[in-house]
Amino acid sequence: MIPSPDNANRLALGLMAARSLSYDDAVETLENLTLRLICDSSISTSASLQAALLTSANCGFRAFLGGVRVILPENTPLLLRWPGQNTLNGVLEEILGHPENSSAPATHTLYIGFTPSDPAPDSLRVNASGWRGGVEPASIESGFHASDTDGFALGGIFGGAMGVYRGFLRATGLSIFACDTAVGLSLWDQDADWLSAEAEGPELRALPQSLWILGLGHLGQAFLWTLGLLPYENPSECDLMLQDFDVIEEANLGSGLLCKSADVGRAKTRVAADWIEARGFRTKITERRFDETTKRASDEPAIAICGFDKAEPRRILEDAKFIRVFECGLGGTVNDFDLIHIHNFPGINSASTLWMERVSSRASPHAKVAQALTGPDEVCGALAIEIAGKSVSTSFVGAMASATLFGEILRAFNRGKRHDEIYLAPRNMSDCDFTKSAASYQSSEIALAGYLDVIQSQI
Repeated sequence: MIPSPDNANRLALGLMAARSLSYDDAVETLENLTLRLICDSSISTSASLQAALLTSANCGFRAFLGGVRVILPENTPLLLRWPGQNTLNGVLEEILGHPENSSAPATHTLYIGFTPSDPAPDSLRVNASGWRGGVEPASIESGFHASDTDGFALGGIFGGAMGVYRGFLRATGLSIFACDTAVGLSLWDQDADWLSAEAEGPELRALPQSLWILGLGHLGQAFLWTLGLLPYENPSECDLMLQDFDVIEEANLGSGLLCKSADVGRAKTRVAADWIEARGFRTKITERRFDETTKRASDEPAIAICGFDKAEPRRILEDAKFIRVFECGLGGTVNDFDLIHIHNFPGINSASTLWMERVSSRASPHAKVAQALTGPDEVCGALAIEIAGKSVSTSFVGAMASATLFGEILRAFNRGKRHDEIYLAPRNMSDCDFTKSAASYQSSEIALAGYLDVIQSQI
């Protein structure tokens, strides 16, 4: 089939470019991928491992189109807030339709938080605590040291997404060595060994009282996924402003963590508001573009989280009267789709300086993809070129980016260190760069933004 710009599977376009496949063959490759998630009884006492499981399931079925199978003890008590559910099993049924919707042999297997006696080939073990998350080869003895700080989801979101990401790289041949080594991150102390308990951060004491979410594409939806799993004692006291002008397209289903087929054609703001309001948060929406006329009023959220993909709106982020902006951008080609770049404004550089010379333009079409989308008797036309220029976007990279960005936000509210810039390369973590700020977060700044209490038990 020849896809349209609105329904082209962005992962399939990436595989076309990487492996010189036709669109149909790329989609068939995805449809032959199956994911198996295996848990033991330890998941019943760990909010972070439960977040890892839910994140890997949500990301997994959007990339492993052959299906996701979950092996989980019956009636596992739910430690995370989820409307209408009191067991982890029930949440999985809601996300997947059925927690065992594939009986095909697994292309990739993740063990959530435990070491199996007879692991599947090339499988991974997901490790997570409150501030730490990552994966290790399931065939080796675990080097992950547990800690007492395990009452929240952040490390699990990062670890679960990392497990799906690494498995996808290996299963598709994008990186045949993706499951050979341990890889992870401490979201409290990026310089520390994430496997060590000493890399764990403190018990959470405060969460942001209000946030302005700029852009509700796959990054913005990942921000809300993370926010919805955090341990707010009273989420009804948290105010969110949701801003986007676009609607859900079929092409978004593979990357947007909040998207369902029934949402196609609906405004992204409405879909996002429905999801986060069901978890008790208060929302307002604005369905216009962020531009020079956007100014925060004194009673609106003072902290903004930005997931734009163009230079022009980024350039004016510091002109909208926010006291702080956390901005995140991703690569868009098969070579850099998994690169995560986070800026913290005000910081060492200004937004206007960083994007002064950059002008957004339509992405350059990939020549092989454009040619593959053109019939044998046709000249490469505008439709093929437009589809070939679509960015490669994935739910699992979005989830890793969101966990990393929220690590910065939560450090701000819990007396942690501040970064002006974070460059995360999850395919090769030795390439990461964390630029520490010379300044610290100020108590007066946090007080102005407002903070809320953390629930001590999420059961």
